[in-house]
Amino acid sequence: MALTQQQRDAADKVFGADLSAQIIKQAEFETKELEEAGVDHKAVSEVTPPVEAQAEKEYTLNDIVTAVTKNVETDFTPFTEAMAKMAEQVTALTAEVKALKHEEELKAKAELPSFVLQMRRASQVEETTATGEALKASKPAEKKPNYEVDPAQAFFGK
Repeated sequence: MALTQQQRDAADKVFGADLSAQIIKQAEFETKELEEAGVDHKAVSEVTPPVEAQAEKEYTLNDIVTAVTKNVETDFTPFTEAMAKMAEQVTALTAEVKALKHEEELKAKAELPSFVLQMRRASQVEETTATGEALKASKPAEKKPNYEVDPAQAFFGK
């Protein structure tokens, strides 16, 4: 299998140097086996398999994954372990988020509204101040002092 340097560099970028070397080595080995068996390269002979043969072959996802892992000869257990740990962590985080949302909902229902109390004099509040005609109408009537009566008698009602 003849690869250009550009194709090798691209494989190194995508798969990493070690994995791309394994893939290329495996592909060259299989190409050599095919050439020894007398199978022409597709550029030499453009032979397409019959349509009936293509329709009969049905592969399951499990078959494809098994074939790929067998050909690549790479141990994927570290990846699967890491993915399993990540799945557990995502499940735990999802549960925490749900608990926090539930806690916030309960807190919002249980909290009483807070009021701001401002202490001001009655003369400073608009509702208690009167101006103009309203002030004149609410003014108390003045009494003139009666000098003929003793102030103590007037106070005690005698």
